[in-house]
Amino acid sequence: MMQRLDTRTLPNLTDSEIEKISASTGNKLRFEVRRKSVLGDDGQVCQIRVRTAVVVNDRYLKPDTEIETEAGTMTLDAFWKSDHQKLRCQATFRESGSANGILSLHGDFEPFLFDNGTRIKYVLPADELRGRMPGAWIERLSNMTNEKIQECWTNSLRSMDAAQQRRILDWVHEHTRQRLQLLKEVLKSATENWERERIEATNEGVVAGLEAEGRVPIEYQAANLPDILPSVEAAIFTDTQHDLVLTHTQGLVTVSEKRPTTVREVIRENDAKNNDIPLGLLIGRYQQHELGLRLMASCSFLKRGTNDTLVEIAAPTKLVHTMLEVSHKRARALVGIIEHPAVKNDGTLIDGSGFDPNTGFYTRIPKDLVPELPEKITVKMAAASYRWLCDEALADFPFASELDRAGAVAMILTAIQRRLMTGAEGAPMFATSAPVQSSGKTALVRLMSYLVQGTGLPVTSWPTNDEEMGKHLLAILMEGLPVVLFDNLPEGGKIESDELAKACTAEKYRRRILGENREGEAPTNVVWCFTGNNIQPVGDFNTRTISIYLDANCENPDRRPFVRDDLEAWCLAHREEFFYHALIILAGYRRLLLMRQEKFGSRKCVMCGPTRFQDWDRQVREPLIWASAPDPAQLFERNKAEDPQKEGA
Repeated sequence: MMQRLDTRTLPNLTDSEIEKISASTGNKLRFEVRRKSVLGDDGQVCQIRVRTAVVVNDRYLKPDTEIETEAGTMTLDAFWKSDHQKLRCQATFRESGSANGILSLHGDFEPFLFDNGTRIKYVLPADELRGRMPGAWIERLSNMTNEKIQECWTNSLRSMDAAQQRRILDWVHEHTRQRLQLLKEVLKSATENWERERIEATNEGVVAGLEAEGRVPIEYQAANLPDILPSVEAAIFTDTQHDLVLTHTQGLVTVSEKRPTTVREVIRENDAKNNDIPLGLLIGRYQQHELGLRLMASCSFLKRGTNDTLVEIAAPTKLVHTMLEVSHKRARALVGIIEHPAVKNDGTLIDGSGFDPNTGFYTRIPKDLVPELPEKITVKMAAASYRWLCDEALADFPFASELDRAGAVAMILTAIQRRLMTGAEGAPMFATSAPVQSSGKTALVRLMSYLVQGTGLPVTSWPTNDEEMGKHLLAILMEGLPVVLFDNLPEGGKIESDELAKACTAEKYRRRILGENREGEAPTNVVWCFTGNNIQPVGDFNTRTISIYLDANCENPDRRPFVRDDLEAWCLAHREEFFYHALIILAGYRRLLLMRQEKFGSRKCVMCGPTRFQDWDRQVREPLIWASAPDPAQLFERNKAEDPQKEGA
């Protein structure tokens, strides 16, 4: 007895898998393109092509096979030669008490028996079919009037060879006395129609096959580019099976994995577990060839060949160039990447993976970094977590005062929450200074990056003028980095820049893209950091910068003993513990604030005057004060007191 196959799953099988199924079941598989009515997104009924697998058996059905039909018992040959088109019948090749089969003809006059129970189509062997078809067709024509014969005599000649067609033509000529030349012209016209239909069927098969692969068929003509462009954009913007296509800084971008650039990073990548991304993610800007390959992953571009058949081509260059110029205007906006847990406005933790079109963030947050926080977080618990950050995470750093230590914790917590700060005023910048080299200035910022981001961070130098600073800033922001470090400013250098002031106090930074004749606009939701010996913010930067002083109180700070030999390894090994303590402070305060707002309408849980960064006050500064830390905003006042411009006034 034949085995039943679930044909709904077959279009997704590979050719080798289909061959295995055929060998094990005794059935062959054939794919047909059928049209199906579905309800479209606009609520209207539309037709779609469906590539349907048909299970075919050519072993059992013979011309003399007797079949119980609704018109009586007859052989297949008798049905073939009769005037019947379709009859209900018994399932001939299995035991069945009901008429659960169909005896019918294909459009090319091929007879078949379809068993609804097993979903198998029984057909004649190919050689027997070709040999018997002309005789069966002549028998069927013999039962018709001459007028009817002249109307339909070519209907079943499509799959016959030239000699068989000539046999039918001669019979019609003799039987109807129709002029031979006229019959030849009728056959020629029918042959041309069959060729057009064959090409159309082939093209539909190509299109259906592409749709089954999940690609959108696009018949490309350069003159129709304005009509084609929306279809291509819709295909790639909604395709979640391949690299995302989003917009960032007025260009098309995607999110991709960082590749190693050091031996240490190569080792980390090689040691990574499955599905882990040890070096993090970055925003990659599509260039011509990369976008062309990406388009071909979602779409198949087709052109008409010499015989009007559809042929697949590479993504057209003109289309790619056009999309690079204009498609960012319609793509979904990427605001930034978040790869660590943080506290949302409702007091819950941001987690999970994927792109959120409602916020513009792409998240990829490892589950083991998202802590199970207590339902009730007390101020005592927050104070203990603050001490852990000071005594464990910040061990080895010689802070000049407890206020400087609080400034360092504020920098770390700012790095956690910075992407979620929605205030237009942004967040403070952070400057780490010391009287001598090797005091740990850069190491402190690296520690923040390893703990929060899980990776190191690239450093950049301080530009010599504001024009260079502007070019520098946009290039950095276009990469979507979470932290920007200007490392080793000149000895005694002043932190001041009109371009940097624009970038750190506005939601977006805009200027001409280097090397291009157009402007770019990038979000500024990053943490700005500076390091140097005896560096000092001046002027308006006094109230924009938290200055953290390190002082080892020794002549050679690099020779002093350290608790941790490998700072990176320690940070990576303690990230889970770090996020637990950091989020105890941040989430605990946020939950308390929400509770008091609901009960008393209170907008604060601690008493402190506002800074120019009100969202940062709410998300970082107030939680720190609640956790018994010194107020990091006092460092703004220290900046003003030590401003050399003020002293020289």
